[in-house]
Amino acid sequence: IETETQPGKSTGNPYPTEWSIAEKAVEFRRALGDYLCESFAPIVSFKDHGAIVHYEATPESSYTVEGEGVLLLDLGAHYLHGSTDTTRTLYLNGQPSDLFKEDYTTLLKGVMALTNARFPEGTRGTQLDIMARQYIWQRRINYLHGTGHGVGHCLFVHEGPQSIRMNENPVTIAPGMVMSNEPAIYRTGAWGVRVENVIHCYELEPSAYGRFFGFETLTRVPLERTCIDTNLLRPDERAWIDAYHQQVYEDLSPRLTVEERDWLRNKTKPLD
Repeated sequence: IETETQPGKSTGNPYPTEWSIAEKAVEFRRALGDYLCESFAPIVSFKDHGAIVHYEATPESSYTVEGEGVLLLDLGAHYLHGSTDTTRTLYLNGQPSDLFKEDYTTLLKGVMALTNARFPEGTRGTQLDIMARQYIWQRRINYLHGTGHGVGHCLFVHEGPQSIRMNENPVTIAPGMVMSNEPAIYRTGAWGVRVENVIHCYELEPSAYGRFFGFETLTRVPLERTCIDTNLLRPDERAWIDAYHQQVYEDLSPRLTVEERDWLRNKTKPLD
């Protein structure tokens, strides 16, 4: 994507569209031996299309992805060994504005806050939802979808009964549950920013106050370093991002070519 969308590129290929990027993503996943099918229709949205929460490109509606702009990718598939649901927001061919970096960093702080939550047995998703929204709410911004939904193994990628959302749900979060973690900011006519990881609930060490649970991140996809305003991060948040990127590199690099490893190393190096 980074190469094929550059202005004045020399590859000789036509510029991709939202539609063709979605098809190429399916093609790449289909080539994997354990691939079964898509877990949902790919969401590839450029510029203001990103502000449409469940935008689905068609050949007719599809933007050409050329030059500078925000590209949101929400992709997933079913495999024999599991199911995926991942969102990343990229800034292509330019320097993101201060407002965009603030949006990206704000929601990323929410991703980290929910991931690092520690909570007692009996806690509902409704009680955890504010962990992801707190920094967005401080800026008087909100998103109108849930923060987290269950992710089934070769079942529904939006699976219940558990959820993390503002609306009341009596189901409590328990070890073994696999869920999404996807706060977002949408600016109509400008862009959509969303980061989505899949997280797994597990039990912490015993406590004199009863059973306590936490989350671990299962997704291994780099975040966009160039979109992060490090001035808005606490030291522990910087450390979390660097540790996450180190884990991404360690887990993925053995599977990649030399060229791909170089690309991943640059994407996952420590924050400046």
